[in-house]
Amino acid sequence: MKNSIRRPHDGKGVYGEKDMNERKRTNLKALFIILAAALILAFVYLALPKERSIERRVDATLVQNGSPAERRQTALTISGTYKSSLFGGDSFAGKVEIDCLPVTAGELLNVAFSAEDKGYGALTYRSGESLEFVGYMRMSKTADEVIICLFEDMGDGRKGWSADTGAVISYPDNIENISDKLY
Repeated sequence: MKNSIRRPHDGKGVYGEKDMNERKRTNLKALFIILAAALILAFVYLALPKERSIERRVDATLVQNGSPAERRQTALTISGTYKSSLFGGDSFAGKVEIDCLPVTAGELLNVAFSAEDKGYGALTYRSGESLEFVGYMRMSKTADEVIICLFEDMGDGRKGWSADTGAVISYPDNIENISDKLY
């Protein structure tokens, strides 16, 4: 019976150059497969939507852009789920209640944040059979920073927001470069 120990082809105890090249190729193929699998797993992990539960009641500041010296405090309650994805499509489902606006105690429709609109989404509430458009909201994934641009009556039954005269609710009060972040 032959010895079961594998010996090099040349019989001198060393592998030949052909065997070494073959082993290197096999090792490189295995390394490539492992790296490719790791990259695919990382991509899938990052691409999957992430959900964060938010429960927060804060004192926010209401400012009328036409008269920035006039500031009022208002309580802002945010509770719900923030969903984010690698490819955009962030959204919030839950409640956003603004104490100075009674309509916000109603049912909030899901807010879809748009990258094309500086990350803002429409705050729309169901009031009985009708919908009430309150404004645009921008919020960090953890609600550490919130900006709400409130709609105002633009005449002829239209509502909108103006950077010159529109009202803004912000939390915290000292958001850096807020004018660059307004809708």
